[in-house]
Amino acid sequence: MSQIQATAAKVDEELKKLSISYNEKAQAVSAVVRKKSTNFATSDFEDFLPAEVVSKNEFLDSEFLVTVVAVISAAAEAGKGPQILILIC
Repeated sequence: MSQIQATAAKVDEELKKLSISYNEKAQAVSAVVRKKSTNFATSDFEDFLPAEVVSKNEFLDSEFLVTVVAVISAAAEAGKGPQILILIC
């Protein structure tokens, strides 16, 4: 009887360790997914545009000239909805 209880305790402990490990990995995956989904309104260009694209283009911000960037979602491009965000730099 005590051997069964000892085995059950070991299995229970292993289950707790695996559960903790799974939850940590699930949280890490969620963090990566959140980081990859960029909020264009609050992010810098470097967060969603490669550096070579940003460096090739000239972004102006003066008294008379301002660079405007239009971000068009895939849904809007496919004609499924108005998902256009205009960023003024």
